[in-house]
Parts: sequence; C-alpha cells; structure tokens
Amino acid sequence: MTRLSPAPICDDCVEKTLELKPGLANRKTKELAGSDGFVRSKQGCSFCEKTKMVILLP
Repeated sequence: MTRLSPAPICDDCVEKTLELKPGLANRKTKELAGSDGFVRSKQGCSFCEKTKMVILLP
C-alpha cells in the first residue's frame, strides 16, 4: 500500500498512484472531506503540480 499523506493530492493522481477505477477517487475523497481531519480544497497537487481540488490527509 502506498501512503500519500500529508501531501495534498488531486483525485486524478490518487487514481493513478493507487491504480483505482476512474471516478472512484472523486467519490471517496468527497465522502472523506470534513471527517477525521480530511479537507478538500483547491490548491496545487504535490504530484502533478496542477491547481485542482485536492484532498489533504491527516
């Protein structure tokens, strides 16, 4: 398993890194946002460096 925190990462990079089905990361990061310290915000992804919605992991 790959640990991605604490770096902000966009849904596309989560999917690519963890080899998930398209759309799965978006659904799951939206579910996580606001719980247990997870935050979604628009900023630079630490992987692709594009400004997008990212998840910040605790």
